Amino acid sequence: ADHPDYELTYTNNLNAGTAMLTVTGINNYMGEQNRNFVIIPMDITVTPDAGQNKMLGTDDPVLTYTATPVVAGETAVFPGALTRDIGEDIGDYAITIGTLVLADGIAPNAFLAANYNLLFDETPVTFAITPVDASTFIIPDIDPFTYDGTAHMPEPAMTKADGITALTLGTDYTLSYTANTNAGTATLTLIGIGDYSVT
Repeated sequence: ADHPDYELTYTNNLNAGTAMLTVTGINNYMGEQNRNFVIIPMDITVTPDAGQNKMLGTDDPVLTYTATPVVAGETAVFPGALTRDIGEDIGDYAITIGTLVLADGIAPNAFLAANYNLLFDETPVTFAITPVDASTFIIPDIDPFTYDGTAHMPEPAMTKADGITALTLGTDYTLSYTANTNAGTATLTLIGIGDYSVT
């Protein structure tokens, strides 16, 4: 706004820190006065994305997140990465801030780390390690049986998808059978247990 008695000018009034207001008398007034004021950093909150997981025995993915708010026209810069609690068993693990920090942007990105306080969302978000999908097991071909009035219950040697790692009946999976007494086509059903899931 226009002032008939004084003019206002500012120094260092864009980024977080100490800025200065200068009041200069005009018309019927003369001289000037300076007053400092503080621009405090804006809070920027990192929130891990929900639903992140991996299958047992596989490598961890890069953990993803959102960060808000950021001043329009700026893009937050984050060296480092989120981490999770240590463990490789099936279950849920808390996601933590890890090595994530703020860093200055490179032109034309005007983002300056000093203009923001990095916060981590306190709402718990977990990373899940899930059982291996038993549908990936390799089931070898089963030779035919001759009808003899009894239920036939073959126990073929199962392996993981690599075709090498052997699996143990009763520890890694169970077997069930359908239509396995009379002549015709019978069905063997594999059900994962322990570290394995899905039929």
